[in-house]
Amino acid sequence: LRQREGRPLPPIAASSWSGDAVTAESLRGVPVVLHFTRPGGSLSASELAAITELRERFAGQGVVFLGICDSAADFAAMQASARSAAGSVRRETAEGESTSAIKPLDFAHDAKVESQDEAATPIASKRGATMQSLGIEYLPVTVVVDRRGVVRASGVRNAAIAPLLETLLAEPTD
Repeated sequence: LRQREGRPLPPIAASSWSGDAVTAESLRGVPVVLHFTRPGGSLSASELAAITELRERFAGQGVVFLGICDSAADFAAMQASARSAAGSVRRETAEGESTSAIKPLDFAHDAKVESQDEAATPIASKRGATMQSLGIEYLPVTVVVDRRGVVRASGVRNAAIAPLLETLLAEPTD
């Protein structure tokens, strides 16, 4: 996973989207947080809620947050998990009221790699095309990409994402 740091973000291969489809090229010019996960499990749910909260914190600053669902997972269940995570995030309105009416994180369903021999292939290579291209073996995991489209950090813990984004936002634009 760390071997991808310092290299361009590989193509995002998705079989379906819950928001607008994007490409690695279309994401250039803005910092990007890619959160790779699958539905179910308390760790995945808490990480998804934390990523959704970070998206709200950086709203309006030009940072793109995108979830990528494991190709072997149920995409409808992933979308339901994203809605649940959005419902758990509170934000203050201009009137000082707390609300949870925020948009769920957009998700891509990672494309399956059809040439896999399910019986002989290790679990890491059973991941979808995007996960394989980034060397992702375990979920959940977060990858941060800079404005130039270069992977700056992979396997980032939630507590480290905000300071990293602040650094990326402070860097001069080309």
